[in-house]
Amino acid sequence: MPKIMKHEFIARASQMGALMTNPRTKGETLSETTKTAIQESVLYNKYGIEKHITSKEMEKGTQNEEIGIQMASELYGWFGIDDIVKQRLFNDYVSGECDILTDYVLADIKCPFKGANFPFFETEVPNKAYFYQLQVYMWLSNRDEAELLYCLTNTPDHIIDDEIRREIWYCSAQPKYRNMTELELEEMCDERIRKQHIFDHIPLEKRVKKFLIKRDNEVIEAMRQRIILCREYYDSIYEIA
Repeated sequence: MPKIMKHEFIARASQMGALMTNPRTKGETLSETTKTAIQESVLYNKYGIEKHITSKEMEKGTQNEEIGIQMASELYGWFGIDDIVKQRLFNDYVSGECDILTDYVLADIKCPFKGANFPFFETEVPNKAYFYQLQVYMWLSNRDEAELLYCLTNTPDHIIDDEIRREIWYCSAQPKYRNMTELELEEMCDERIRKQHIFDHIPLEKRVKKFLIKRDNEVIEAMRQRIILCREYYDSIYEIA
């Protein structure tokens, strides 16, 4: 007879990478990374306390999502941005909202912060957490495959300006640049930063990298079993908070 939980825990697709992290200590069932993720869920579900992390990388990813979708749509002949209706899906174990879900495609868009972060040469999904995230989406939507698309989008101007100011501040403290005038230093930093964040000179087909991910029912079952363990831990700490 299954154990009855006092408090239900539904895992978010974006959490799944942390929840599937294996423990380093022999005999442990959950890793410290997993436990931390569950603790954050307890605080949010019980008190509305959220660990809201912001960064320039996340800001760009959010702001440029529609641009990435438009780039992929143009390259693969999908659809217009107005055709996408986002919908959060649930089952008894997980919830998630992917970027693109139509009758013929399930896809998620990632916009790397700068050119060095783009997977130009990778043949496998660079981030295991994204693999689990898309397995969740396939689980929820009963699909057999999903697409993970990295889109090399230009960084928003205000973020570039911040990066230039940061680069000027850093370089101005370096002895090797002490003979440069202020204008020369600013021009050097401006050029250096823009090369890392502006990609209009690169062909579209080189700026979108697609990884096709097949549904893996063994992985989905492993995720389901891990969530059962997570629920036991969630239930054990709920009253402590």
